[in-house]
Amino acid sequence: MRNQVIILTVLIVSITILQADDKIDITTTADSMSWDNYWAHVSYFASDELEGRDIATKGYNLAAKYTAEKFQAAGLKPFGDDSTYFQKVPFNRASLVQSSFDLTFTNGKSTVKTSYGENVSAVLNTDAATFDGTAKLVFVGYGNIIPEAGINDYANLDVRDKVVVIAHGSPESLVDSLKLGLTSKLKLAEEQGARGVVAFAPGKRRAEKKTFQNYHRWLGKSRLYISDPEVAKKRYDLDMVCFIKESIARKLLRKGGLNLRRALRKMKKGEFRSQEINTSLTCSYEMTNKNMDCKNVVALLPGTDSLLQHEYIVVGAHLDHVGIGPAVEGDSIRNGLWDNATGSGATISIAETFHSAGIQPKRSIVFINYTGEEKGLLGSHYFANTYGVESINVVVNVNIDMLGGPIETSDITPLGYNHSSVSEAVDRVAEDLGLTLADPTKVEKRFIHRSDQMSFMKLGIPLLNFNYGKQALNPEIDPDEKFEEWMQTRYHTPSDDLNQPYDVGGFFTALKANFLATYYLANEVEKIEWYEDSWVYEKHVKPALEASRS
Repeated sequence: MRNQVIILTVLIVSITILQADDKIDITTTADSMSWDNYWAHVSYFASDELEGRDIATKGYNLAAKYTAEKFQAAGLKPFGDDSTYFQKVPFNRASLVQSSFDLTFTNGKSTVKTSYGENVSAVLNTDAATFDGTAKLVFVGYGNIIPEAGINDYANLDVRDKVVVIAHGSPESLVDSLKLGLTSKLKLAEEQGARGVVAFAPGKRRAEKKTFQNYHRWLGKSRLYISDPEVAKKRYDLDMVCFIKESIARKLLRKGGLNLRRALRKMKKGEFRSQEINTSLTCSYEMTNKNMDCKNVVALLPGTDSLLQHEYIVVGAHLDHVGIGPAVEGDSIRNGLWDNATGSGATISIAETFHSAGIQPKRSIVFINYTGEEKGLLGSHYFANTYGVESINVVVNVNIDMLGGPIETSDITPLGYNHSSVSEAVDRVAEDLGLTLADPTKVEKRFIHRSDQMSFMKLGIPLLNFNYGKQALNPEIDPDEKFEEWMQTRYHTPSDDLNQPYDVGGFFTALKANFLATYYLANEVEKIEWYEDSWVYEKHVKPALEASRS
């Protein structure tokens, strides 16, 4: 009996040592990841040679070719079309024939004319080559429906087949977490049966021109969309979405019997000013369409567990950026270093580390660099709704968009942590790297719907996206302030390039975190599932699932 106890004790100690060694091994593997190799990938993607990696351009195609070659060299299997590393994504680019655009507001014999690019901009229906229609107008205040705040700007109004006029904004008392963006308001208008939306941004008169120009730069572009009708992605289905200067809104509402200034004062206090106005809109336009096919780069590391190999982890980053634009201090190339050469290089480095370390995961791992994120998450949407629905059982999406941050921190912000059992993997990562975890709630409410994880969330798939930390190693630096400064000065500009300042640790720690998280999700987390009390699931996932079933 004594000998049996000794043998059992030796076995327990041996198993414990092996488990400890396994943990030390994977942490050591993460620590030994090559910064030089990683930064070589990033530097190539952010180089002037690739001209900002806009979709369907020579630069993007070179980036896709490079990615495929590196995936192959890392021992990954091709997982695209016809046993290649590429999944074709069929796009069309719809452009307005600007000379054809006519928008007039009419009240009896009185009219208010507009001029495209001067006081009106538009996002138009890409399904129609031509359009000519008239509709009555209804002013719906801020255009909000927020049950949690007792707000319904559409209450007691019939807006079916009408065009709603919306003031961008919210009552002063509404907390930030409940405020709706313009896209959400457009979707609400569609759900209420509206035919179109005319929006404007209230503000100071001296800022009106600049405000309009900012919106026109966004709305006035040609629109890219997926041409496959079975996988098409529409944020809303309206005949027209027009943005006008506030001065035009003031005129047309006054002719309809509404004093806009007085209405806005009451709206700010939470007093709703929705009402029908005795004014109609007449709009006509022509559209042109051009085929713009592009591709996702997709590779597979098959799982080895007889059961878990049928569960897939998608580790992805968007490869595209915004290309060439107006010159700023003589530079016209939007290189997109942080956004998102850092993420595109990370998928390659993580795959290379699995290969060099000889790691054979239990779950299967798809590595993918997407196209079309900057055009509305189109590449990830196409992949998720083809492979992710028809071919494989995706259980989690690890999205790498703007990897870590250019400032080294002692913590990291894990989007998705509070919402599913991915938290088990994140806890291991934090322990391995000696990091604390920042509360992701505020960042999630601002950004969770703005990157490729949203394409998977809509299908009910949990997410993980490591955002930059909140505690800089240098106590004199506030990471949030630095991020906002970066957004104002470098986001989508030529200065997001290799010449900008950065700390190696800010990027390298996040690279190791994503590698470790992928490893633990593939091998250690027993079941990947949503938590029942997840507000992300309730707000973003559940409604999308219900809409897809109806």
